[in-house]
Amino acid sequence: MFSGIFKGKSFVKNKSLADLLSSFFLNNDGATALEYGLIIGFISLVLIGSLTTMGVQLTAVFTSLTSSLQTIASS
Repeated sequence: MFSGIFKGKSFVKNKSLADLLSSFFLNNDGATALEYGLIIGFISLVLIGSLTTMGVQLTAVFTSLTSSLQTIASS
């Protein structure tokens, strides 16, 4: 019925739809990819939050530095 469907490296021929669905739902290979995706998403959120906070603090530092240099330059 479903000839021409790949499963891993072996070529699957004439498997029934029930067999294909059961092997699809029992296969755990996608779970690892999903877990890695969730970890990368969490790390991305932490990095974005940290860099946003650091950006605000760096803006304050450079604003203070600019004010100090303008004061020194006008003296």
